[in-house]
Amino acid sequence: MRRLTTMAICVLLCVALAAQEQEGRFRTSVDTVSIYATVNDTGGRLVADLTKDDFTVLDNGTPRDITFFSSDIQPITVVVMLDMSESMFPRFLRLRTSTLSFVDALLPHDRAQIGTFGDEIAISPHLTSDKQLLRRVLNSELWPMGGTPIWNALDAAMTALAPESGR
Repeated sequence: MRRLTTMAICVLLCVALAAQEQEGRFRTSVDTVSIYATVNDTGGRLVADLTKDDFTVLDNGTPRDITFFSSDIQPITVVVMLDMSESMFPRFLRLRTSTLSFVDALLPHDRAQIGTFGDEIAISPHLTSDKQLLRRVLNSELWPMGGTPIWNALDAAMTALAPESGR
């Protein structure tokens, strides 16, 4: 009986030590890293006919194999932050017109959100590919006023996109 009790205690200790050892370890690895590249020629025009062989990927100076390559157009997700400070008042119409042109140039799967900064930082709750909605925000929800807290605006924009994946 004593031998059985000793053996049971040893088994329990081994199980406890194994569990403790496993709890203290964390391992991870990355098999694929996404790299998005846009290449322009010396005239600033998009070079669209590149292949996998036209690229070299270095990891700390060591060439790595490119395991997946696509030249398909990738949708973007973006927050457009507009400076609504008093200094922009004379340029307000041009700012809105150029942003409307940007919205019109979005592709069907692109998503955008409109934000402003001046006295306040405000980001529309609508992250959308609906161009009509984005135009409505631009045409009716912009009010120039106040100072220029650009760093706070950039932080708010990045925070708004933090949960999003992709480019």
